[in-house]
Amino acid sequence: MPSVGKGVPPPLKLERVLSDLYQNQKTKNIDGTKTRFSFSKAELSQVQKDSLAPSVPAGYEALDFFVVYQITDFDKDGTVTGYKLSLVSFVRKEGFTYGYYFDVTNQQKFEIKDLEKSHKPVEFSDAAVFTTSNYVEVFHDIRGTSVILAFDQNRPYASLQYGHAGRYFYEELVLDGIVQPDLPVTHLTGLSENLED
Repeated sequence: MPSVGKGVPPPLKLERVLSDLYQNQKTKNIDGTKTRFSFSKAELSQVQKDSLAPSVPAGYEALDFFVVYQITDFDKDGTVTGYKLSLVSFVRKEGFTYGYYFDVTNQQKFEIKDLEKSHKPVEFSDAAVFTTSNYVEVFHDIRGTSVILAFDQNRPYASLQYGHAGRYFYEELVLDGIVQPDLPVTHLTGLSENLED
């Protein structure tokens, strides 16, 4: 464990990051629509890995571990109305694990069952394009609770996230206060099979 100041919570190991903070989730929105949040281990080609490298700041050690994150939206009848794909590249610096996010384009939607039930890592098409989203997460252990502190420099905003008692809590802060304090309940639905190892 690295030496950290008395005011800094200790870092989480990658295994706990995944098991506690990258569980699949679902929510029913106020208007009756639904959203699923799916995470799955991803395998990248060397060309794809090389395309990510310039976006990671100097001094960070790449862990060669990647997670695809898909948000799938459904209407009231259960028909898919949209999706968004991201890639999380895990890196480490001074004992802390960070997740660097990339937006993914030129990639068809993954089937949710393929993300959540596959024993093997999922693969992106050769045409997929990864663009840094300027969003980063760092993972802490706060009195036994795994917590994400995140920052998005595009807006800018910061967020605090954690799971507890089968629910996922997400609080986003901008300069004029908390964004969407009335977010609906988000339920954890378990870890994808290829993230259990």
